[in-house]
Amino acid sequence: MKGKRHWGNSLMLLLFALFWSGLTLVALSAALWGTGQQLLTYRFVETQGEILQSEVVDQGKTDGFRVSYRYSVNGTTYEGARLRYGGGNAESGDWAIKMKAQFAAGSKIPVFHEPSAPNNAVLVRGIEGVDLFALQFLTPFAVVMLALWREVARNFTRRFSRSETMMDALTAARGEILGTATHRPLEAALTFLALAAFLGCFPIVFTVGFHPPLGLALGSWALLVVIAGCGGMLAARVKQPDWQQAKLDYTHRALVLPALTERRGERAAAMIAFSDIQSVSVVSRSASGVQTEDLGPFFLRIQAHQSAAHELGDWPDRKDAELVASLLASEAGLPAARDTSAAAR
Repeated sequence: MKGKRHWGNSLMLLLFALFWSGLTLVALSAALWGTGQQLLTYRFVETQGEILQSEVVDQGKTDGFRVSYRYSVNGTTYEGARLRYGGGNAESGDWAIKMKAQFAAGSKIPVFHEPSAPNNAVLVRGIEGVDLFALQFLTPFAVVMLALWREVARNFTRRFSRSETMMDALTAARGEILGTATHRPLEAALTFLALAAFLGCFPIVFTVGFHPPLGLALGSWALLVVIAGCGGMLAARVKQPDWQQAKLDYTHRALVLPALTERRGERAAAMIAFSDIQSVSVVSRSASGVQTEDLGPFFLRIQAHQSAAHELGDWPDRKDAELVASLLASEAGLPAARDTSAAAR
């Protein structure tokens, strides 16, 4: 099966990952740089200044705010035009109008400057809600970027790997970027974080705009951390189905079946050589144990030489079970797997 991997899909995924990462890293770097610079302004010292110019600038879909001011440090006069570092200088709402009223032309205002470089000054010192909101907005993009590179690494190393889980094999065969499910705590925590961050942006924007109060932004991040932690703990408590834990060991050319718990059965861990597999078929059964034609869950029945049939399940989707059965049959050199749903057990 490894020899049948197509590098074309992997290459397309790599190119898309590079494109996505380029855009994400540029935006994320700008946001982090601005937030870092604003943190440094806490050590700036205050002096008195005067607003020279204050105006709202039409930027199309957003309104920007432009300001210039004069201030003196140790008898030397300086002029500045930086409201703050980073983003937050434009918004589609009335933020720019509020800034113009707050920093009206001719008014006396405090100016914060760097002690060792007095020409480096801002009117707004410290972190604001817009800094934390920008990071929240970019969090889903960053998580998707990590997921893309994880899948790129899996795709390019799978050809050289000595084993892979059945979940990885199914994911590769379906050509998906992410698996159909995740039970890894870190992956689940990041997934919950990304979804919560994305959905959480809407109520903030629709209620207070892109410049939320600092307290609201901090509360939002606290909630995101709690949601991510709950997602990770939930994933840690969920037991993976046995088919997801099964592995294809290419070094020993064998299928490795995990042991079932006492609650689910008595099967011990088993290693079945690909060459010993006689047949692989799809079986579907209802909750009562009666075999049915279309109702799940679906299982694989694997018949090996001198061994009782092994069942591997349970898939909610018949197509997934049939696809994995075909992969196993291909490794064993068998014809395409048959669906024996309606056959007598």
